[in-house]
Amino acid sequence: YSLRATITLSFLRREVDSTVVLVLGKEKSGAFRRVIAKRGSLAETPMRIIHQMKNVKVFTDIHYSSSEAQRSREAVKL
Repeated sequence: YSLRATITLSFLRREVDSTVVLVLGKEKSGAFRRVIAKRGSLAETPMRIIHQMKNVKVFTDIHYSSSEAQRSREAVKL
């Protein structure tokens, strides 16, 4: 695309009031697990910024264990 907008992680933390994340497809399960993990770095997985953002809702068709679901709710405040 010839026109592109870029935002910073600090902008996402400060200025975005609500976020909806849609993760679909089993090929995304590894990336999704890195995003919802309690530990990890923004440098390795920038999408982990959702842990520091306000009012994040995550929708996915990826199946994961109930213990993973509980940890992700705590980590992402779902």
